[in-house]
Amino acid sequence: RLGMTVSKKVGNAVQRNRIKRIIREFFRLNRDRLNNSIECVVIARPRAGRTDNAGLTRSLAGLFLPYGIP
Repeated sequence: RLGMTVSKKVGNAVQRNRIKRIIREFFRLNRDRLNNSIECVVIARPRAGRTDNAGLTRSLAGLFLPYGIP
């Protein structure tokens, strides 16, 4: 299961929704590589609003995938 929090400190609604879409898409694409019994909460920090999509994906991969994204 996945929970996420993106506060208003991250940016406006467009930026917050972009970050949530990236997080959801990362978990959808890597569902088979993750442990099925995992329950996690992702809390986006204000710096996430200034990071590009590839940077956010790399950060998530470094946290949740054992060897990152090849």
